Amino acid sequence: MTSHIFDIQGFIDRGGDFAALFPDWTAALAAALITSLMLLTFIYLIGVILRNQGTIGFVKLELFELIMSAILVVFIISAVAMMNSLTVGSIFPHGHHPDDKIYKATQQYYIEVGDMIIGWMETDYLFGVWTDNLASATPYSRPLGVGIVAAPLAGFAAPLKQIIYNINSALTIAYIINTAQRIVFEFAVVGFLKFYIPLGLVLRSFTPTRRLGGALIAIGLGFLFIVPFVTIINAQIVLSPDSPIRGMDDAVKDVACAEFGDYLPGCPDPTPSTPPSAGTPATPSVAPSLSTEKQVESFVDILWNLTIGNLVKLGEIFQNFFGTLFAVAFFVPLTVVGIAFAVGYLLPALNVLVLVQAVKYMSKSLGEEVDITTLTRMI
Repeated sequence: MTSHIFDIQGFIDRGGDFAALFPDWTAALAAALITSLMLLTFIYLIGVILRNQGTIGFVKLELFELIMSAILVVFIISAVAMMNSLTVGSIFPHGHHPDDKIYKATQQYYIEVGDMIIGWMETDYLFGVWTDNLASATPYSRPLGVGIVAAPLAGFAAPLKQIIYNINSALTIAYIINTAQRIVFEFAVVGFLKFYIPLGLVLRSFTPTRRLGGALIAIGLGFLFIVPFVTIINAQIVLSPDSPIRGMDDAVKDVACAEFGDYLPGCPDPTPSTPPSAGTPATPSVAPSLSTEKQVESFVDILWNLTIGNLVKLGEIFQNFFGTLFAVAFFVPLTVVGIAFAVGYLLPALNVLVLVQAVKYMSKSLGEEVDITTLTRMI
């Protein structure tokens, strides 16, 4: 199992209490709101004394923004508590891990996808070992020290090895992208709940820094609410039992466990759980065999086709054999690369697109419109 940075569910479970959610910022938030209120009161008194309607209107507008900042504090705490009470089953009753909570399920999705990609890379390495064995096979015939040494499968293995290398490169990049998403999400949960959102609330309490504070709050809301929901949708696409990606993963896991079952975690024990009963005699399986007459007829037919020159049957044999071989050698890798592209490239790109647009419009409502395209591209 892929290790993670911290217990995200344990951290979120402490978020119902204000002091536990913002342990280092409670006093700063209260001081910022009170200070802003005192300044607005002083400016309002000056406006009343001077009978300046513009100043009075400015104070009313700033008081509205101050009240909105206080409401945002309550809203964020309530929203995080609500998100923590939601389970996957409340959104997708028959979804993947329906009893997990939203934040835990989001983290678990990245962990399971990472383990899935690692399993594909292990199987890809297994095919690389087999291909190297084919390329290094050197039959030779040297009676009395004179003869030939050949490597007939070296040319056949060369293009297969290139495909295997390309698969490994695609899976490696997909794993890096998935791990980057997991680390950014874990950092966002801690960083925005404990530092950036409180800092944004403090900055939003004052007029000169209100736009910057609103932008920080919008980015935090995007990572805390938009990312988990789109990731849960991805989990239903990728990890559901009926998903073709899950079926491909099971097939790859069967191949890897059959070859390296003693060394890979999660492989079933090949030994039977209950020994067969001693009183029940084993029934030998007798494969049907051709009679001697049928064998002779078959041999004569093959010899006739080869000697007369009728190569139709032989051509069909070659076509079926090499057609199946090349289908396995080329279409299966294409399937793996396609799935890796969908999991490691396409779905993250769609998630980033949704996140960027959501943060853009939320920041426009809370403060200053901010475009995090550069940030997400760097991630």
